[in-house]
Amino acid sequence: MFQSPLQVLLNENVHLKCKATGYTSGPLDLKRVGVQWKLDGETEVYSFSGGQRNVKRLGAVINDSNLLKGDASLFLPRVQIADEGRYTCIVFLTPESAEQTSEMKVSARPSVSLSTRSLTILSGSESSVRCDVTGFYPQQLKINWIKVTKWGTENVSLQRYTKQFGTSSDKTFYVSSQLNIKPTMKDDGDKYRCVVEHSTLPDGLTVECILTVRDELYIGRNSTVNGESKEGKEKSDSEK
Repeated sequence: MFQSPLQVLLNENVHLKCKATGYTSGPLDLKRVGVQWKLDGETEVYSFSGGQRNVKRLGAVINDSNLLKGDASLFLPRVQIADEGRYTCIVFLTPESAEQTSEMKVSARPSVSLSTRSLTILSGSESSVRCDVTGFYPQQLKINWIKVTKWGTENVSLQRYTKQFGTSSDKTFYVSSQLNIKPTMKDDGDKYRCVVEHSTLPDGLTVECILTVRDELYIGRNSTVNGESKEGKEKSDSEK
């Protein structure tokens, strides 16, 4: 039987090993062979009896040439979250039978993105950056914000960001974390990092947003004042 638990990633192809032993050497008579694979003790995944197959899980296959040698290993393509669980392999070699159970665990690596990678904001104004983490499994996941300044790094207070979890149709999870920002000029050039930790990410995953802070009183050469360009306003004032 395959190792237990067997760790696989979402959408991987997998072979669940099951090999009969203790019978007389030589090719088996498939008319005398029966195989049944069950998930969590109840749901039939695949069965073979009297040369006939009953496939309940789309794409599941037992190779005939291998079965002649007592190998009843089951091939499952593109494993999904719904495939996770304890698999029981039962082999019938008339009049004997044997069974064994092992567990398969499915994981999915998260994708991480920010609502923006560069945020420009007036000093004293409020804005936010959202970190979206999607397509992960199992649900256990940590998401934190770190502020990177000219002098080092610091953890962002939990009171400054929110989290919202959900479940997708494929049974993977997603979470959005929104960080609220109200910077001053000393924050110009700082970075905010969204740091994600999950069992499928040994080193974690980090994405960051750089902050550009502008003084509320600052007016660029081509900026506008009350709908009139600064250059035009200066010219108008000189003509008075």
